[in-house]
Amino acid sequence: MSIIVFIGPTLDKASALRELDATYLPPASQGDVFLATRANPWAIGIVDGYFKQVPAVWHKEILWALSCGIHVFGAASMGALRAAELASFGMRGVGKIFRDYESGVLEDDDEVCIVHSDANSGYRTLSDAMVNIRATLASAVAEKIIGADLSRALLDQAKSTFYQNRSYAKLLENARSDAAHLDQLNRLKRWLPEGAIDQKREDAIAMLITMREMQRTHPQPGQVEFHFQHTDAWEQVRRQIHLKSLNDSPGVASLQGDAALSELRLRGTEFLTAREHAFLHTVCQELAQTNGDGIDNSLIPHALNEFRLEHGLEAPGSVEPWLEEQGLDLAALARLLLEQLTTKRLRALLDAEMERVLIQQLRISGRFRALQDRAEHKQLTLSRRGLQNPDLHTAGLSEEMLWYWFFTDHLAMAAASDPDEYALRLGWSKDALRREVLREWLYQKHTATGS
Repeated sequence: MSIIVFIGPTLDKASALRELDATYLPPASQGDVFLATRANPWAIGIVDGYFKQVPAVWHKEILWALSCGIHVFGAASMGALRAAELASFGMRGVGKIFRDYESGVLEDDDEVCIVHSDANSGYRTLSDAMVNIRATLASAVAEKIIGADLSRALLDQAKSTFYQNRSYAKLLENARSDAAHLDQLNRLKRWLPEGAIDQKREDAIAMLITMREMQRTHPQPGQVEFHFQHTDAWEQVRRQIHLKSLNDSPGVASLQGDAALSELRLRGTEFLTAREHAFLHTVCQELAQTNGDGIDNSLIPHALNEFRLEHGLEAPGSVEPWLEEQGLDLAALARLLLEQLTTKRLRALLDAEMERVLIQQLRISGRFRALQDRAEHKQLTLSRRGLQNPDLHTAGLSEEMLWYWFFTDHLAMAAASDPDEYALRLGWSKDALRREVLREWLYQKHTATGS
């Protein structure tokens, strides 16, 4: 039973792994939780997420995960905010920060906001969170380092400071003009390096421990009492998420399953057959949950123009004879075009879900492990030779030679296909197909020679 957790500046990966064996991804932004559901994990944990730079994790994608039977936990930062907002729907919040948001003690997002460096720098924190300052000053009062009056004054000062500029150093520097509390400020300064409380980190660790224990004692899928509503806004965002390259969502592309699908795609008609089964299955599932809406008839003229271009029927009066040969009339063509538009719309809406179903079909058929193992062995073989991202020049191939090998030798097709059209059928771009075919050619070459 896999677990996916989004962390960043609150907790480093090494510390997280000591508490819970899971896949750890960077801070979550809009769409990342939805993409994570494609791996069908037992649970998803949210600690860190983006607030300002990019769209934040959407409530609807968390509800989607919950409706799929995935347990969703939140703590410390963005996770605490979303858990407080969605606790009544089944999201599980953990820790003091979550409890304070849920009870109304805390209300503002800026309580958990901080500035931090990027992933390459380990998400190093560049400011201090207000919730940590509150916990630290409360501890300083309890240990009689400072008095309650000075604590309240420092809290007011910190709260009135823009979150990007909050830090203990600036807090002490700005307060030094208060001569009456100078001795207390000096004690606080000496005490802070050892006494400061990192409430966000403590809550994050508590969430991981909770997930670990629940996985051990209650491994069943989650159940919810609400009915997930497929709104137009949800479908629009879901389409945007699917169209976005997985490389734009750091870490999500590496989730187990995508590599296996790449291997299946290279098997040509086998993938297409499986994809059709997945499509039908997905449509049935989706239609069971939502009524859907039809295609507007006003789109038919545009579809008819595309049809004429596709079949070389641009000349006036050329459509009717062609239709007569096929046993059709204009009314029947309009109905067929309407059906095609509906199918295209369904495919666009369900494409991301279909890939999740494909992975599940691989698992239940018993073929997933073999494909995944081959993908991992391919990656290892190519990496050892510095061929993770090869090009045609490195391989000593021309484009024509590569496509001939793929369609004729690898897939044993009678005639070479159009790479652009074939890539489109697989759900890839031509560049993606070329890259994966080249990697496959090099893998077979080095595996066969043992070099």
